[in-house]
Amino acid sequence: MNDLQTLRTLADIADRWGYRFDVQSVDGRPNATGHDLCLLQGVIMTVESPTGLRVCASDLTSIRDCERAATLSPSLTIIMLLEGDPLSYTLGARNHITLTPGNGVVIAAAEQTSLRQVSSRGSRCRSVVVQACPSDVADVELAGRITAALRTTAAIPLLASCRVQSLANDLFASRDSGAICRLLAESCALELLAIGLGTAERSEAWVTCALRPQDVTKMLRVRDKIISELDRPHRLSDLAQFAGMSVTTLKCKFQAVVGQSVFAFLRDQRLDRGRQGLEREGWTVGQAAYFVGYRHATNFATAFRKRFGVSPTAAPRH
Repeated sequence: MNDLQTLRTLADIADRWGYRFDVQSVDGRPNATGHDLCLLQGVIMTVESPTGLRVCASDLTSIRDCERAATLSPSLTIIMLLEGDPLSYTLGARNHITLTPGNGVVIAAAEQTSLRQVSSRGSRCRSVVVQACPSDVADVELAGRITAALRTTAAIPLLASCRVQSLANDLFASRDSGAICRLLAESCALELLAIGLGTAERSEAWVTCALRPQDVTKMLRVRDKIISELDRPHRLSDLAQFAGMSVTTLKCKFQAVVGQSVFAFLRDQRLDRGRQGLEREGWTVGQAAYFVGYRHATNFATAFRKRFGVSPTAAPRH
């Protein structure tokens, strides 16, 4: 299915999700009107889960240059870009967000907040969006956690795990539009919400550590450097030099942007990659330890057991 998506389609989704939607400009012309105006081509699927979460999975190509704006009600919104061209957003007046494939953002809207998106003709993106409003979530404890995460309006970068990407792609691959589709959507939404909430709750530094857009860009470059070089030793002094700042500033800003300290992030990425290699690529424990930067397999095995609750030799093989 590769339908043309009109202004009416997007406005209808906004109405169901409880936010206001406007088109700021189309092909350079401001205040575009007409509900039948075609903006996008592709697939949009929306699901409201039994737990009260809203999920939108879309694979869309822009057929016009377009600037769109939404006025978010108090809510936690998670946007994950799976494939395609970078997405550009502006939260409020000055908080600029750029998403690249495999990355996402947790948007905590403590009050009514504008979110603008600019897309260019021919750009394509496959993404999943999850929205959680405390008043709609059936679980009282979960609703309380979401409310606590809305202590301030902020945009917190989020890295998609292999598991999240796999769940999201299962959602796109499903040919079922009924109960099975809803179950897949809820599974993906709960996983994203768990990661997004955890990231938001760990990001106290986001409030206390001043961040400029260029700081976010630098921290994402440091994060990507770590991910691409898991087998190498990393020192704070080297990473600070790479980012062009002091070690103290790096520690503060990395925690604010990524939601973890540098070495907690490095440890988790190494163990996640090691687990993937063991389960899906036939690595031995020794190979996994070596490939992700552990000098001794025993140290890797101890850390693996602490994180996943099983020894690496007991990890399931696919």
